[in-house]
Amino acid sequence: MAGLREMVTDGTARASVPGPGWSGVLDRALAEIVLYGAGSLQMRRRLRALLDTLAASAPPHRARALDPYRTLLDRTAHDLPDPVMTATATTPDSQGLGGPAPAGEPRHGGLPPRAT
Repeated sequence: MAGLREMVTDGTARASVPGPGWSGVLDRALAEIVLYGAGSLQMRRRLRALLDTLAASAPPHRARALDPYRTLLDRTAHDLPDPVMTATATTPDSQGLGGPAPAGEPRHGGLPPRAT
């Protein structure tokens, strides 16, 4: 991403402030969420949905920068004590646990259906 640049009317740059690159933007946007939301299934599912959406719409070189976050989510999900929790944590859900599932996502959000 380009830095902020202020121009005077004749087109001469008066000030240039460097901005973060794509990796810097990702770190600023996602690092604290991953760190402080690590115990939340909803955070894991919503962040996974965000990463999937970004990867589908970003150019390949930017999509590759998302891989470390996806790997981190996978690794920490497999540390969960219960396989059902792991399956839930690794299922993207843009609404969070219990929200309505968009088309293509399981209605039960990755959990086994309830017995009635």
